[in-house]
Amino acid sequence: MAALAWRNLFRAPLRRLFTAVVIGLNLLAICGTHAALGPTPEDRLAQWGTLIETAREMPEWQQVQIVNRFFNQIRFATDQEQWRQADYWATLAELLSANAGDCEDLSIAKYLTLRKVGVPAERLRLTYVKALVGERRHVQDHMVLSYHATPETEPWVLDNLIDDIRPVSMRRDLIVLANFDARYRSSQTASADSTPHPEPIPQWQELLRRMDSENAMQGTPGGSTEPLIQP
Repeated sequence: MAALAWRNLFRAPLRRLFTAVVIGLNLLAICGTHAALGPTPEDRLAQWGTLIETAREMPEWQQVQIVNRFFNQIRFATDQEQWRQADYWATLAELLSANAGDCEDLSIAKYLTLRKVGVPAERLRLTYVKALVGERRHVQDHMVLSYHATPETEPWVLDNLIDDIRPVSMRRDLIVLANFDARYRSSQTASADSTPHPEPIPQWQELLRRMDSENAMQGTPGGSTEPLIQP
């Protein structure tokens, strides 16, 4: 009986250790270097599916980190370069197939993926900012994903310009302009609190329509038939 008690005492910690090792290996496989993303669209869609399955077993903060690192591997390209349009919001499947996109495409992909692994919608906001870029601090329009761990704490910024996830107060190179989620837009400036304005975003509505069409035709990326966003 004593031997059995000792085995039971250590079984749970060993199981947690084994799970942590497996998750760590998956993290390296998914997010190790830029070359970790597969050379074909099929490879990258499969890796996205593996990311989903792996991240679902993680604590939420680790989910945020692994999703940010995964999509920051994708090559930056302007809408004109990649889609031959002035302003185009790519679906997640389009982004992974092309392995290139701009800040809006990357931020949206992070949002959709974090929703897919179970992060509540109220903790995520797509955020328009002005970014100060380069030594001369050139000002450019930019989009990031904001993660609110709790309603009381300041948001953390997921950004393709840097891999580190930092609180917005530490991003002196960003000037927040506005936030929005899947339902409505919220205005926000650096000197005023956020005020909700139920205002449909045309690009967002069009993006969701194209995603619905993709899902109806072939399922979501990775072969799943469940919807990307749970309203």
